[in-house]
Amino acid sequence: EARVSAHLLKYHVDVVNVLICHIHLPEELMKTQTEKILAEQRQNMYDAQREAEEKRIQLERISAQADNQKDLMAATVGVEISGKRAEQRRAEGEGEAHYILATGKAEAEKVRLMGEAQGVAYKEQVNALGAQGVALVETLKVIGEKGVRITPDVMATVDGRKIFRSDVDKYYDNNVASAQQPPTGEQATALRLNILHQMIDDEILMRRAEKLGLLATDEEVDRKYNEIKAPFTQEEFDKRLQDKKITLADFKRDIRRSITVEKVLNKEVSSKINVTDQDITSYYNEHKAEFNLIEPQYHLAEIRVTPAPNPQVQNQNDKAQNEADARKKIQMISNRLDSGDDFASLAMRYSESPETSGNGGDLGMVIESQLRSIDPATREAVTKLKPGQYSPIIPIVNPGNKQVMGYRIVKLISKEPAGQRELADPRVQQAIRSQLHDRREQLLKAAYYEVLRDSAKVENYYAKSILDSNGLGKK
Repeated sequence: EARVSAHLLKYHVDVVNVLICHIHLPEELMKTQTEKILAEQRQNMYDAQREAEEKRIQLERISAQADNQKDLMAATVGVEISGKRAEQRRAEGEGEAHYILATGKAEAEKVRLMGEAQGVAYKEQVNALGAQGVALVETLKVIGEKGVRITPDVMATVDGRKIFRSDVDKYYDNNVASAQQPPTGEQATALRLNILHQMIDDEILMRRAEKLGLLATDEEVDRKYNEIKAPFTQEEFDKRLQDKKITLADFKRDIRRSITVEKVLNKEVSSKINVTDQDITSYYNEHKAEFNLIEPQYHLAEIRVTPAPNPQVQNQNDKAQNEADARKKIQMISNRLDSGDDFASLAMRYSESPETSGNGGDLGMVIESQLRSIDPATREAVTKLKPGQYSPIIPIVNPGNKQVMGYRIVKLISKEPAGQRELADPRVQQAIRSQLHDRREQLLKAAYYEVLRDSAKVENYYAKSILDSNGLGKK
């Protein structure tokens, strides 16, 4: 029973009931006892149900309170969140206001500093460029803002390579620098057109030289430059460039172009010309009378000095301002000749003859009858010279008033006596060979240029503008 009781206690079973099961009571007592037990059980069940109901009601009350507390907490939290958000928005608003204020101040300071800088820059611009320069700058700004395209003044193109008006004008100014009266109107236009034509031909040859690998090298340019510059001091040479209105870079560019053109023409044309002995014989027989000199001929050169400046002469080094200066200058030249200086180099450097100073003073061939027409002092000096000799100083006298107009020194390069020149004479053969070669070279070069022009894409806008301005342009 003890074990059963202990076991039943685990399940909350009253031990008394177990014990009563072993008691045998009278039937009436059993009945009464049973009813009592049932009544107690019903009472217990009722009490248990009531207690359960009370607990349920209490639980519901607690649940309701919990729900109310939850809503209250949610409302409280919502209020707190709203407050926090409002505080955050207020802080953000204040921060943004401070940021905008600070940014505005910074931008205002930036604008102020930029304004001051632009004011200083504009003032410096005005000082440096002048009013017209500043106006030009402002005009260019407006052109840039409006998107107006400004293109260089192109006078022609060769396979897309442009020839600018500024380059043509540079050569034009060089050509007219020594002219007493510069060309105007149609003469000036024709001169520019000829210069442009030559520049187009040179550009075509430069393109050809690139393909053939014949562009002049820096060494070739420097060698030619030094050769040209040799007769002059640096000051004298700079003066020549200034008179020609070109820079040293322009001068060297022209040398490079000239050497390149010469190399191309020599390879493509000159080297392929062949003058045979038969050609020389045929020409001599057909033009024999040309080699019959009726009178002697003198190949002469001169160095001339004048007492007054000549604007057509470009060298004019140590230029004499009067007759006394002219005597001193010609004496200096004579002394240098006596010292062994080259006649042609001195002529290029000091001679004031506009016709001959550029080619070393060469006067060419002068027949004897022409020699008689010059002043007696010069004629007498020349007739006494042997080839290779030069005369003493010869005064150039005005035959009318007998005033000295200058001084000259004459050199006899060679002398040809009168009479028939035979074909066997090497000088005759060489003269014919050179003449035939030069004629063929001139013809073949012209043809060569035309062929190259046909293969190049050339646009001569200047020529077209001339036609358009005269109503001859294509419709």
